[in-house]
Amino acid sequence: MSVTLITGGVRSGKSGYAESRIHAEGGGALYVATLTAGDTEMRERVRRHRESRPASWPTWETHTGLSQAAAAAPVDSYRSILLDCVSNLLTFTWFDHITDDEAFTESQVAAVEERCMAEIDAIVAFANTNGKNLYLVTNEVGWGVVPPTPLGRAYRDTLGRLNQHCARVADEVVLLLSGIPLVIK
Repeated sequence: MSVTLITGGVRSGKSGYAESRIHAEGGGALYVATLTAGDTEMRERVRRHRESRPASWPTWETHTGLSQAAAAAPVDSYRSILLDCVSNLLTFTWFDHITDDEAFTESQVAAVEERCMAEIDAIVAFANTNGKNLYLVTNEVGWGVVPPTPLGRAYRDTLGRLNQHCARVADEVVLLLSGIPLVIK
């Protein structure tokens, strides 16, 4: 079992790279999608994403209970788990706990961060216990401009810390830069 973190900017090829690694090793994957499609354009993106994956890959669409979702599929039906993506895990957990853009507290942010780290730790433990390779996909958001709002800065900082946590638990970290994979750990 190994844990691979795949990070990079938006549309840098992270998901495609993860899927190609899984295809190369064989054995299929459980796809854990953390996005909730709330509008027509996003639903279309999700549809195209689903169609690009093999139909034989079981898919769970959730941002909570990740290890329970993984356990719900027959563990002998896949070799790897693809969690796509950590950024959306944070986004939708954030929406579950922080409803006021203007009046959020540091303790709310800390609770969201703790919840996301617990989700990551649980799916890592599940993969380890069941002998599965785990691929974590995330966005690298700290290279852009400083967000103009306190909420935007808190999200950016929290994702940065969450990504650091994922990198610590990962055996391998790959940065996708303009579609080019760079192994950094």
